[in-house]
Amino acid sequence: MQSTGIFSASFSRMGLISFMIKGFIVTTSNCCV
Repeated sequence: MQSTGIFSASFSRMGLISFMIKGFIVTTSNCCV
C-alpha cells in the first residue's frame, strides 16, 4: 500500500510538471508567433 501511494504521488507530480511545461511551451510559441 505504501509503495503504491508513493508511486501515485510521484506520477501525479510528473503529470503536473509535464502539464506546466506544455502550457509554458504553448504560451512561448504563441508569444513568438
